[in-house]
Amino acid sequence: MAGQRTIYRNARTLLQALAVLLIVGALGSMFMGNRAVNQAKDAIVEQARTIVDDSLTVVLAPSDLTDAASDTKADAITARITPVLLDPTAFDDVAIWSTDGMIVYSTDRSLIGQRPEEARTSVRATTEQGSIST
Repeated sequence: MAGQRTIYRNARTLLQALAVLLIVGALGSMFMGNRAVNQAKDAIVEQARTIVDDSLTVVLAPSDLTDAASDTKADAITARITPVLLDPTAFDDVAIWSTDGMIVYSTDRSLIGQRPEEARTSVRATTEQGSIST
């Protein structure tokens, strides 16, 4: 009987160790996944910032962004930003916001002229403080 108790005790200890390893592995996996997602977000934000600073300022004039774009103006803007933004990158959709939260241009024409309530605070914070909200 003593030998059987030792076997059960060893089996229980091994099962507990396995459970601890599984928990640590799951937590580690969640941590690494979260870290990878955050790094991807940071990389895409940096890519977007570089494109805006280096490319869009060259192809867009301030007058392009004063009011909601008409269909003709939106076509002209799309033609100018496609070679510098849409073709060489993975971006499919672009929206340009005014400081008051109105979408002045978007590749999705149905968004032009709208002021989504949920985005006003983020747009205002970004334009006034230079912060980026995810």
